[in-house]
Amino acid sequence: MFCSICGERNITDAIKSKDFNRGIDNNAFSYYRCLCCHSYFLYPTPHNISFYYHGAYPAYKHTSNKSNQVDLESDKLRLIKKYKKRGKLIEVGPAAGAFMRVASEADFKVTGIEMDESCCKYISQSMGLNVVNSSSPARELRLQEDVDVCVAFHVIEHLECLPEFLEAASSSLSRKGILVLSSPNPESLSFRVFKKYWVHLDAPRHLSLVSIVALDSLMGRYGMVRIGLHQNDRVGCLISAAGWKDSLVNICRGTKPPFRWIARLGPVLSFLMLPFDRISGLGGSYTAIYSFKSSQKDLVGQ
Repeated sequence: MFCSICGERNITDAIKSKDFNRGIDNNAFSYYRCLCCHSYFLYPTPHNISFYYHGAYPAYKHTSNKSNQVDLESDKLRLIKKYKKRGKLIEVGPAAGAFMRVASEADFKVTGIEMDESCCKYISQSMGLNVVNSSSPARELRLQEDVDVCVAFHVIEHLECLPEFLEAASSSLSRKGILVLSSPNPESLSFRVFKKYWVHLDAPRHLSLVSIVALDSLMGRYGMVRIGLHQNDRVGCLISAAGWKDSLVNICRGTKPPFRWIARLGPVLSFLMLPFDRISGLGGSYTAIYSFKSSQKDLVGQ
């Protein structure tokens, strides 16, 4: 067996978990840790992995133009506009298209690549935006060129072959293009505490937890370097908070009082742990921005 992220064989058995988040079945899933790149990966991948996305998977909910969600998507866009203010934008895994809508209204020329057919219909028919229905984002990205911004918010942890995706994403970019990737942070404090119950492990839908060290190394293969790392933005703080309060719910689920009532302390716990989440590298997720080495000096204000 070898690491699905970096390819090394120096791995160890790390975690056995279940689908605590959705409880679709009671199967156990094994995660291994790579001692070289410090990432975690699921092995083996369930042959029926699509089964675990059926039903009311949260990301696929079609929501109205609610102000709170718009604010969160606008925060993501503000982060991106620090590096690129306009241009051709591809979003991989847009789900119901909330970010695509906000980016389009900010004069980005947007296209989505989404595997869920109902989400694609919603984006196309209700929003009037361009979206491709595909379960192979790498293949679709290879058909793109001169992309100014390629974003994948909490997508890479779902991919079976991350190196293939990153190669395709980098090849789609223009010389001054940027790649924006966000993912759960396997170095986070909440993961160290909750382990198999950690809400962002999300077995078995999350096939890997990719360390920032591993991601930097992979991007280096394609001539890209990290120019930004964000954990304490508004979205990042919400994800970090969920790492505490929702993981506590996972532990208490199925227990009897008084233990079940402990879950109600989740919001208090997340508030108390906020200062620790803000320490560099300990937050529940990260957003990393990459550009080609030759273009770093030219990015701001593009």
